[in-house]
Amino acid sequence: MVIVSDKPLVASFDLATSCGIALGRVGDKVPRVTTWDLRSVGPSRSRRLLHFSNMCDELFRRHAIDVLRYEAPMSIAVASKIGASEDVILMLRGLVGILECCGARADIKDIRSFNVQDARQHFCGRRTFPKDAKGKSTAKAEVMRIAKMLGVNCPDDNCADAFVGWSYTCALLNPKLGHLCTPLFARTA
Repeated sequence: MVIVSDKPLVASFDLATSCGIALGRVGDKVPRVTTWDLRSVGPSRSRRLLHFSNMCDELFRRHAIDVLRYEAPMSIAVASKIGASEDVILMLRGLVGILECCGARADIKDIRSFNVQDARQHFCGRRTFPKDAKGKSTAKAEVMRIAKMLGVNCPDDNCADAFVGWSYTCALLNPKLGHLCTPLFARTA
């Protein structure tokens, strides 16, 4: 792993049709968060992937990112088993390839995925979550709740998931600061 400074600039992505991004330095209390809506260019997968590529190139041109992370996609077997279409699988895998390619073109040395359950364990204290009355996991709602409690304004769960990845990555890069994202230490009186 190549780290350019003792406070590397970390970018974390939650890859989907609405991509969440968190950007900040290790040690920052609050990263910048945003969501890129790839649907804004229409329904074509190729247009959405091109739009994502252009946005990544622009982000990486504006910011000297040291560490690039993204939530690892579920395996193709699991995605198929839960009913994801081939088009969805192609889109998600395409986003991974484009992100890594754009990161390499920007000379980002440390590009990897992270396991979402590991990141949620770090952030929420648990790897798995109960289901609500409709049978949907409560993980995203819990992540949003904790992000809000920590003072991070995540307008949607895409940003919140990217923030979780950013927090987890920062904790791994500097374990001395890892506990500071917890509610006990996040704010001072």
